[in-house]
Amino acid sequence: MAARIAVVYLARAPQGLSQFEPFARSYRAYPADQPHDLIVLGKGMTKRGERVATSLLFSGLPHQLIEVSDEGYDIHAYLKVANLIDHDYICFFNTYCEIRSASWLKKLYDHATADGVGLVGTTASYESLFNSWKLISKAAWVAGKGVRFDPLLAKQFGSRYLPRRWLTYSKYLPRYFLRLAGDLIYRRPRGDAAIDEEFERYWFALTRDGGPAAPFRDFPPFPNPHIRSNGFMISRKLLLSFRYQVELTKEACCHFESGQSGLSRRVQALGLKHLLVGADGVGYDTADWPRSQTFRLGRQENLLVGDNHSRTFARSNAWQRAIRVRITWGDYVEAAGPTIKTLGIDFPRSNHLDNERLTTPNAGPCPSAEDRHSDFEEKGLLAKTSSCT
Repeated sequence: MAARIAVVYLARAPQGLSQFEPFARSYRAYPADQPHDLIVLGKGMTKRGERVATSLLFSGLPHQLIEVSDEGYDIHAYLKVANLIDHDYICFFNTYCEIRSASWLKKLYDHATADGVGLVGTTASYESLFNSWKLISKAAWVAGKGVRFDPLLAKQFGSRYLPRRWLTYSKYLPRYFLRLAGDLIYRRPRGDAAIDEEFERYWFALTRDGGPAAPFRDFPPFPNPHIRSNGFMISRKLLLSFRYQVELTKEACCHFESGQSGLSRRVQALGLKHLLVGADGVGYDTADWPRSQTFRLGRQENLLVGDNHSRTFARSNAWQRAIRVRITWGDYVEAAGPTIKTLGIDFPRSNHLDNERLTTPNAGPCPSAEDRHSDFEEKGLLAKTSSCT
């Protein structure tokens, strides 16, 4: 008997019903070419008319609407619905996903059911939140230290990470020349070894036990290969066998995606592969991801399914794209864009980018940090970093 497949689309109402349109439109445009049941997972539908409006977006498409509360994040909703349905395989898509290729489900399913494969995804990354946040923190720290103005940093990181006053120097010529004059008059230093040493002391204080960024220590260093949780397919039985108990925090969801006991690592601990599937239908193994032309690679022309992060990358300026490539792929991708500054934070190649390094994840649930969650999330640290769910 053929396996039963559920395609679960997370329709989170607080993000706005208009966010569902790209997925609904692309689902109509590109045939799946694989029998399945479409489940629209309505999350947080508390306002009058939201259920009806969502159903109208998917009108004419056979589907089932299952509602869950808005408690927690995407991962919590996925785990809830996995316990409610009885399908053999589940393909999960988050709110911002948009299908970009025909036969998308057949491509995923063919690889998900291949011998020795436990998990397939539409995007993947080598990113380590520890390395990424250290770089972002250092850029913001340098901008606030009274050193000479660096227009390159302003182009790379923009208003999302750097102080607004710093950015005005690059936008308005009079302020830019006044700042340059001030740098000369006051002999403001350029970045040097002393500045680096001071930042390392600051970083140590930030990440020590009880510090606001202490949870980042729990993420494996770069390279940290993982399937991104915006779109992935897995056996329901296998997913539930891990018995995840994910705390109701952003940090815990990031651990599910790329932590020591994350989904990719647990799958590989069983001796199974996690593959990235492109629009070309190829299932790329871990070492081949940087040549896949998918997430944050070239023009991303081989993406099977896009999302808000892939769209942001496409819209970004050349410097912002270059820094995102660096954070995501490090030394595994040759720099093709403009020169960027990584402030001495490395994203090195590793001789252990294979199963050997990934076969000993923590056996327990995602690491707990109850005493740190409030301060950690209040400061919005994870919200400002990578592409974590």
